[in-house]
Amino acid sequence: MRKFVYFLALGSTVLLSACNSKAKENKDAEIVEDTVLIAEEEIVGDDVDSHGCNMSAGYTWSQVNNDCIRVFEAGIRMKDMMDSTATSSAFIVFGKDSSQCEVFLPQVEASLVLPVKEDKGVKAWVNDDITVKQVKGQWEIVNGDKLLFAQDPSQPIKVTYKGSDNKTKRLYQVNVVFDPVQEVAMVTMDDQEWILPIQVSGSGFKYGNDSITLSGKGKEALLTTKDINLTLMGE
Repeated sequence: MRKFVYFLALGSTVLLSACNSKAKENKDAEIVEDTVLIAEEEIVGDDVDSHGCNMSAGYTWSQVNNDCIRVFEAGIRMKDMMDSTATSSAFIVFGKDSSQCEVFLPQVEASLVLPVKEDKGVKAWVNDDITVKQVKGQWEIVNGDKLLFAQDPSQPIKVTYKGSDNKTKRLYQVNVVFDPVQEVAMVTMDDQEWILPIQVSGSGFKYGNDSITLSGKGKEALLTTKDINLTLMGE
């Protein structure tokens, strides 16, 4: 009887030890697995900035749009006018209501946000150091009288026009992309899109085909179709 109790106790001890050993192995495995997962998360996180923007895919955080953007897609490319050998560009990005302009300068980590100021109908985006303004349809970044960056003339120019037909109270919005290389204007209005070739004009600009014409000078423009005539002003 004593032998039976002894072997029963011994068996229980061995079984308990085996269970403890198995539990320890499982726990160690969990620790190892957790460590691997954490390491993987850290590797993935190396390509993401503090805002969650995928830097390896070219995304960066835009303060004025509160979103991740590719500046070379969403912004306007600006050529360095102080260094003719420079290979890096600056970019300007506008908020949805154009009340702010964000400037991304080469070799500068943080972007600059400039509020809009308007004087006699002319808008400029200004801080203590630089000013962003449009001169003859081309964007410039200046410091006082010094031209720092200018819009690359080979790059498409995006302009938003707003205006009316002078008959109704409706406010029309017309988005235009002028492509100086292809010599066309891509016009979008009310989910319709036209690609208009450039036409000879005595002054200003003129693009059109048999059904629609866009012409103007400076910020003023006229959009004429068979059904409507719009008087527009560029922003």
